[in-house]
Amino acid sequence: MKIRAVQMDIARQMETLDYIKHFIDFISDFGYNTLVLYLEGRIKTKTFPFMPEGENYSPQDMKRVVEYADRKGIDVIPVVSNFAHTEHFLQFKEMENIAELRDGKTGRFGNTCLSTICPSKEETYRFFENYYREIADIFPSQYFHIGNDEVWDIGFCPLCCNRIKKGETEGKIFAK
Repeated sequence: MKIRAVQMDIARQMETLDYIKHFIDFISDFGYNTLVLYLEGRIKTKTFPFMPEGENYSPQDMKRVVEYADRKGIDVIPVVSNFAHTEHFLQFKEMENIAELRDGKTGRFGNTCLSTICPSKEETYRFFENYYREIADIFPSQYFHIGNDEVWDIGFCPLCCNRIKKGETEGKIFAK
């Protein structure tokens, strides 16, 4: 089957479930068969319970969207970035320990924004393994988009700096 997709960004601007369903109607009417739903950390789960009410979707909310889309012949592919574009996760104290720029570290452009996840911490992998499992249970699509664009601040935390000193490059750290 040929994929005809359109993306909807509800990470940066939440929409009502009704609006999302109307959007599904719209794309269905114009021959699209796939909705790429850009989420970042918008879905509140057991693994990620920190997003306040009114700023999140529940798993049940998203299941209703997926069921509605399925009735319209639309596959819904979730996008949950796992390396950069992780501000939704890192804005909470409970998650700061897996940020690349933790403890006041400055990034590539002089920023201190917590937007990049540290690839050198085991907690990073445990968190995303659990969160992705919860998200995958909601979205039956055979596809799952993990982002990985604009990872500007790799190699800045002490653990990553140590890996670079031992001969790894930023590219190898990213690829691993």
